[in-house]
Amino acid sequence: MTDKKLLWLMTGGTFSCPPEEKALSPDASTAQAERMLKFCGMEGRADVRVIMNRDSSNICPADWETLAREINAAFGVYGGVVITHGTDTLSYTAAALSAMLKDPPAPVVLTGSQLPFFAENSDAPQNLKDAFCVAESGIREVAAVFCGRVFFGCDLYKADSEAFDAFRSRRGELGRVKDGKAEFFIQKVKGKYRYLPNLCRKVSLLKISPVFDPQIIDMLTEKGCQGIVLECYGSGGIPSFVLEHIRAAAEKGVKFVAVSECTAGRVELSRYAVGANAAAAGVVGGGNIGAAQALADLMTEINF
Repeated sequence: MTDKKLLWLMTGGTFSCPPEEKALSPDASTAQAERMLKFCGMEGRADVRVIMNRDSSNICPADWETLAREINAAFGVYGGVVITHGTDTLSYTAAALSAMLKDPPAPVVLTGSQLPFFAENSDAPQNLKDAFCVAESGIREVAAVFCGRVFFGCDLYKADSEAFDAFRSRRGELGRVKDGKAEFFIQKVKGKYRYLPNLCRKVSLLKISPVFDPQIIDMLTEKGCQGIVLECYGSGGIPSFVLEHIRAAAEKGVKFVAVSECTAGRVELSRYAVGANAAAAGVVGGGNIGAAQALADLMTEINF
């Protein structure tokens, strides 16, 4: 447990929306945060900074770099960092921060809510309490907390657009929060902290389907794309009609990573001929990682 104060970074999202609006729009402020802390009985436990005030649909890589800079500067000053964020792209932000802040020296915890904080029966107050609990635990992880579940930041996805218990993970939960106590199921050996501040923007995510047009790969290559994540079938099914376009792009230096459209299991390109042929053309299997992590890893790998 840390005896240092936490830093709370607000980015907007449903969490910070006034509940009376018909079309919700974030209105984060330090004054709002103080009211929230008082409501939760957590006055004085965190310093608050409003980093941005956005619906998470508008979050972009520059915002991830801004957050990473703020968090990196907070290490050594604060005992941990809490980030409130919209749910729609929370998994992408969590994955990006996991890639940029390798083996962090203090907890970095993201959370959000399905209802505005001050809405009736909102899930936001409990999520905030749980996030503070994990951030005060001292665990060296970028994590996400939602509905009492604790996830590795690199590995979660939004599974439900309405239910409070909205997030899941391909690799299981990091832990749970119950009655104000955090219990962790997995403890990883940590190395030296590494901060990777810059992200390559020239990456893309493409979903394979029976109507997929492989000329999209050609166009992206012509525009200078350096990395492409392919969300493929099952354990690595990539149609044969796509391979010549992948091979041509790979010869020009474009990196390809295959992830599965399934929410469980893993990509093993050697299992079927279509996958083995894709590997021969230049595709690397992503194993059991999701699209968000694959994108984040590509964006840091290409730049460093």
